[in-house]
Amino acid sequence: KKFSVTAEKDGVYDLSYFSLGTSDQTYLAIRLAVIDLLFGKDKPIFIDDAFLQYDEEREKAAFKLLSERAKEGQQIIFFTCRPVPDFEGDANIINLDNLN
Repeated sequence: KKFSVTAEKDGVYDLSYFSLGTSDQTYLAIRLAVIDLLFGKDKPIFIDDAFLQYDEEREKAAFKLLSERAKEGQQIIFFTCRPVPDFEGDANIINLDNLN
């Protein structure tokens, strides 16, 4: 029911020691690992604005990871209120602001 995450960088620290972007990135990695353990990569993933705290470099790396998973056949449905950066791979992007 409870778990905590520690990370090592010149010592062992609770995850709250690091930036919010680092914390969010760690939790995304944990969520993806749990999904893989429970379901493998044959189930779709729904992600809702998980990258709000990410800097540009971290965001590009996260989208690259999701793109690689999609290339392996996993369906990824990502909701965001921000523009999606360019990334390699096929994507079906639906911008609801442009729907009239």
